[in-house]
Amino acid sequence: MRSIRYHPLIDCDSEGREKVPMFFSDNEETVRESHKLYLMETIPRYYRLCSVRKLSEAVAKTYNIHCPCCGNAMRQITNALDSHRLGVYCCPRCTNNN
Repeated sequence: MRSIRYHPLIDCDSEGREKVPMFFSDNEETVRESHKLYLMETIPRYYRLCSVRKLSEAVAKTYNIHCPCCGNAMRQITNALDSHRLGVYCCPRCTNNN
């Protein structure tokens, strides 16, 4: 069994809508200290969007989040659990190849 991976997200455009993941960390606290948004990967190739501050689901849906593996835009497959643990995303390209 592998550990949970946390991928910090950075803005890739001036509007802050394009979110690109950086290299992962196994330490959530380290990621939370430096980044307000990150992806939590508990199941390989499925990523929950997490926010340090409260974030509405409507705002989260305006983000275009890119895949940590291939860089392709991912799609949201579940709704938010709360204002910190938002939807789960997967990459159509990576999930179809497995």
